[in-house]
Amino acid sequence: MGRMNAKLKKGMGRLSSHRALIIGALIVAISIAGLWLATERSGTGQAVIASISSALLSIGSLSLVYELAMRQQIHDELVELVGVERSAARARLRQIGASEQFQWLEALQNAQNIRVVLSNPEPWISNVISPIVDAAVRRKINVHILVPSSSGAMTESVASLHGVPDADFRASIDRAAGRAEATWRNRNNIASGSSIRIAAFDSVCVSTLALLDKVAVIISYKPCGSRHGEVDNGIFSTFDFTQEAYPGSWYQRHFEDVAASSTLIYENVRS
Repeated sequence: MGRMNAKLKKGMGRLSSHRALIIGALIVAISIAGLWLATERSGTGQAVIASISSALLSIGSLSLVYELAMRQQIHDELVELVGVERSAARARLRQIGASEQFQWLEALQNAQNIRVVLSNPEPWISNVISPIVDAAVRRKINVHILVPSSSGAMTESVASLHGVPDADFRASIDRAAGRAEATWRNRNNIASGSSIRIAAFDSVCVSTLALLDKVAVIISYKPCGSRHGEVDNGIFSTFDFTQEAYPGSWYQRHFEDVAASSTLIYENVRS
């Protein structure tokens, strides 16, 4: 039945195109005849016939150009666009763009469960850990941060990914983890039940993943790394996150796998 409908639609499309070509050709022929007739007249009649014929010639010519040269191209582009939209809808894609355009503070504003795998932790922690802890004073928040191991065998590869010397990158990890711990530890009025867990993984992480309640955020970096000193801000994409549906289920498993193999740095639950 589906194939029959597709064939029927294709046949109707061809018939419609043929009709349009015939009508366009007739309009062009009539307009040419009108212009010839205008040469046989004089005065107001000539001007009126010439104006109408010129307008008809333009319409007919455009119709023929569209049918002969543009119709299939526009059709193909529309089909491609619809296909892209359907693929994005199936993947639950919300947004995509340059990572420096992503508004982390806005995304974190109402989040209660914050789970992140950070490829390059210092910039992220420096920008958002204080607002997260401030929010934890007003409401219960659970934070789980995974960072590369500052002593791990694979961390040199992660440093290369971001174009940072190995020793500098390892030191930045310790600074970031220490800052997150100190910011949380030094705040006394955090809401009861709020928690933080910071742990280190020893694997090559080529992207940053954040699971924020019902939203998943991915920051993708250059897969082959950056030169020393070259800043690669990456590309962000956001998705609707549900643990039961793809790709949320895949992100959930990925986070759990990394967390399970990580080494605890700091953990605290407020009572």
